[in-house]
Amino acid sequence: MARHGHPVNKAVACVPVTEPLGLGDTLSAQVRRYRLAKGWSVRQLAEECQRLGMPELTEASLGNIERGQKEGAKRGIRRVTAEELVVLAVALDATPLQLMYPFDKVRAVKVLPSVEAGAWDAAAWFAGRAAFPRPEAFDPEFGVYEKGSVAVELWEQHERQLFEWRIRSHQAKQADRRAPHAADPDEAVKAHRRAEQVANSLWEIRRQMRQHKILTPELPEELRYIDTDKTPLNRAVEQRLRSDYPDQWVDEDQEEAARGGRSDQAG
Repeated sequence: MARHGHPVNKAVACVPVTEPLGLGDTLSAQVRRYRLAKGWSVRQLAEECQRLGMPELTEASLGNIERGQKEGAKRGIRRVTAEELVVLAVALDATPLQLMYPFDKVRAVKVLPSVEAGAWDAAAWFAGRAAFPRPEAFDPEFGVYEKGSVAVELWEQHERQLFEWRIRSHQAKQADRRAPHAADPDEAVKAHRRAEQVANSLWEIRRQMRQHKILTPELPEELRYIDTDKTPLNRAVEQRLRSDYPDQWVDEDQEEAARGGRSDQAG
């Protein structure tokens, strides 16, 4: 059963579109498809859009959106704003991606008015997961689109590594508590080393983000130390050397600062 107690019309929801449509017509067809799949009338969809803070999506405007551009029609298609697209997606239990590039319903779409592409390729580009799907004869100046996936890829890598670091950090803390009674005396050291290796991967991802001028995600307070010029592994090695050989250890930063001070005095 769908929201408001209406049955899902699966037969209508799964009817594939065989001919590639323009983006506006695709959106029109998808809004209608998802609405019918929920068993809603246009009025019920309008009520849900109003509840979500978009009273502009009235029953009349939604009807115009669903009708799309008809051949010989006097009036143009009712264009959907970015805000309305998001509200429609939430109201219909879909995603903006599915409303614009329905890879789960069609084989091909018009990714640009004059360019057809596989629906999945277009969806992957729109989601920032792949380069723009260019046909062989496509103008090479559009290669700039290929850069768009870098930010998404790096953010996804960062999220995966941060999740892995949380696990490794928790394991290291548990190993510390077990250390007095552990069968392996090096268990805690190994656990911390594994956490440091993941932190090192995060450091490298963040370095690449800054290189591409991409905003870096916020870090937990105990991990913010990695935002330095030195990798976490190098810092860990330095800390161990400083602890084991305090009299012989020379801090490169302090030495550099001292050299700078002597130069200032000489000047």
